[in-house]
Amino acid sequence: MESFYPLKSLYESYCHRQNACAVHLEKFFHKTLDIPNVGAEDLLAELEMLRSSECRNLDRIRAVYECLNGMIKKLSPISADLIRKRFSDSPLVYVDTRWYTISQCLWSTRISILGKAVLEESLYSLKSFFVDFLHVESLTLQMLVDRLRDCRVFPVRYPDGQVRLETMNTPFVIADRKRLFTLFSPVARILDFNVDEVVQLSYFLYRVGLSKEYMSQQVEEITALKKGDAGRPLSDLTLDIRSKAHGLLRLAVHFQSPRALHDKEALYRTLRTIEIRETDKISSKITLYQIGNEATVEVVPGELHLDNNDGRLTVYVTKDQPSRDICFLDRVPQVLMEWIMVEPLNVQHDGLEI
Repeated sequence: MESFYPLKSLYESYCHRQNACAVHLEKFFHKTLDIPNVGAEDLLAELEMLRSSECRNLDRIRAVYECLNGMIKKLSPISADLIRKRFSDSPLVYVDTRWYTISQCLWSTRISILGKAVLEESLYSLKSFFVDFLHVESLTLQMLVDRLRDCRVFPVRYPDGQVRLETMNTPFVIADRKRLFTLFSPVARILDFNVDEVVQLSYFLYRVGLSKEYMSQQVEEITALKKGDAGRPLSDLTLDIRSKAHGLLRLAVHFQSPRALHDKEALYRTLRTIEIRETDKISSKITLYQIGNEATVEVVPGELHLDNNDGRLTVYVTKDQPSRDICFLDRVPQVLMEWIMVEPLNVQHDGLEI
């Protein structure tokens, strides 16, 4: 040791060369002079001295860690916490010619993380000490997310068409609907991936906390029907949804719809009498909310409008067949469920926001 003289090893070596017995010397120094055995605090002081003397001998440093590891089971909770604090506050972990604090270390990782020392390769035999006792972590997804948060790795397309790498803190939206992407590309900051690519990236976007930036969650659409227009009956009767009233009611009950809780029978009657009509007189205003950038576009003709006057529910859809078919696949089920989950007293009788 550098910070103390290890008497036992010194005198045992001397007595071995002289063919003498060291038992009496041990009693003299340890019992009579009350010289203690090495303790955890002594080993921490040794690490401090090795660091200050710029020691590069990993075997010597590892030997200190091994001594500390051998003491763990005998330590009191207070002593154990004090050791962890010393390793947390002071750079006492030696790896690759440098000294680190515990927070600067990872036990294992498949990729290089800037500013983090990886211990497994050089200190593999001391996993119980570093991982179980000092709580050195292995690489986690949250660590990568935290790193990504301040890194310019997200391609964002601006309204002027330029694409710049930005951080997660930059306000942008994610195109999860082709219709919204087409409408707002000229006016919004959008992550530079198309809708199909966003589907492929959905798990990653969810894990890094970006799924809340989907365009469908950042827009508000208000629709209206031209006064006096009643449209025409649905031309494709296979799209009529009155026959699905019982299934919709079961969904409402399962998800504890306020309407079902208020009056289940009335909700069923409304669903059984839903009328679907076609028209080209729907107008729509869609507003996209971004920090520092609120954009509204008008869509004429609109594609979908719900009218809940006089206790009846009427769904108006566009006359355009391709748009209508897409609407029934996506927007009609979504808007119906939103209506079902609205508290009856909060319903707007002059048209529902969708």
